Amino acid sequence: AQWLKWQKTFNSYTLPFELDEIEAARFAARSHHFPGIQLTTELKRVYPYGSMTAHVVGYVGRINEKELKTLDPQRYKGTDVIGKSGIEKYYEDLLMGQPGWRQVETNARGRVIRVLEEQPPVNGQDIVLTLDIHLQKKAYALLDQRPGAMVALHPETGAVLAMASAPGYDANLFVDGISRRAYAQLLNNPHRPLINRPIGGVYPPGSTIKPFVALIALEHKIISPNHRIFDPGYFEYAGHIYRDWKRQGHGYVDVHKAISDSCDTFFYQLGLKMGIDLIHQGLQTFGFDQTTGIDLPGELKGLIPNKAWKRRVRGQPWYNGETIIASIGQGYSL
Repeated sequence: AQWLKWQKTFNSYTLPFELDEIEAARFAARSHHFPGIQLTTELKRVYPYGSMTAHVVGYVGRINEKELKTLDPQRYKGTDVIGKSGIEKYYEDLLMGQPGWRQVETNARGRVIRVLEEQPPVNGQDIVLTLDIHLQKKAYALLDQRPGAMVALHPETGAVLAMASAPGYDANLFVDGISRRAYAQLLNNPHRPLINRPIGGVYPPGSTIKPFVALIALEHKIISPNHRIFDPGYFEYAGHIYRDWKRQGHGYVDVHKAISDSCDTFFYQLGLKMGIDLIHQGLQTFGFDQTTGIDLPGELKGLIPNKAWKRRVRGQPWYNGETIIASIGQGYSL
C-alpha cells in the first residue's frame, strides 16, 4: 500500500492473487467498493508430469535483466516469462507468439471509460513432441531417482520416444519464481538434478564402442571376419597385464563372440593393431566426438582422443598402453 501511494495514478500495476471461482465472484459482486481495481486473468504454465519430463520439456521463468537486453522489446517486457531450459527454451521463438495491447481512456479515478485502440495478441505455435509418455513414465520409474539416464529412439526415424534423467526436479517450482532455499538445494545436491544427463553429461563410452571398433578394423582389413584369438583372461604387453572382465577368460574368440560376450582381451589386441589415430578417425565417422544436433539446449560433445589431442592438450606423447585402454572405451574417452 505504501509503495502504491507514490505511484503515478495513470499507470496500472498487477497485484498477484490466485483467486478461485468463488472468491472471484465475491470480488466482482463488490467491485464498486474498489474503484480503479479490475479483476483480470492470465495464463500460467503448469507441468502435469512434474519431474518426469522436466529435463526434456524444461520450464519457464521471469526474464532477467541480461535476457531482456537481448530480446525484441516489441515482443517482451520485463514482467514476461521466457523459456529457461529444455523445449521451452529451444522453441521459445515459436511458442511465444505476439503480445497484444490496448489503449484506453480512463477517468480521474482510473476506471476505464472506453477503448481507443487495440491490437489483439497472436497465439504462439503448438508443438507436438515425439515422446511416448508411457515409455517416458516407465523409463523414469526404472531409474527410481538413482543417478542415471535412459533414452529410447525409434529404430527407423531416430525420433526420441523417451529421454529420462534422474534424479529429477519439479519444473513447477520455477513458474512463479523458485525460492532461494529451494534453488540452493538443487544446486548443492551432489547428484546434480538440474543436468539433463543424456545430453549434458559426458561419460566414458565403455564397451558400447566395441562393435564400432570391430567394424572399423574389418573395413580397413586389419582383421578378417574369420580372425580369432585365444583369451586366457588377460593380455600382456610391455610387462603390464590388462585383465578381461571375465577373469577365467573367454577361450577361443572370433569377432562375433568378441562383440556378443564383450571380450576385453580381443579388443585390447585389436586396438593395438589398429593404432589410436585409426580408431579416432573411424569413430568420428560414426558420430563419436560430435554433438547429435538434437533440438534441446545444452548438448555437450564427447571426446575420442588421438596423438595430436594429447600433444596439444597435455603436451605429452601418446603411449601404446593408452591405445589398449581406449579400444574398450576407457581412458580419456568420453
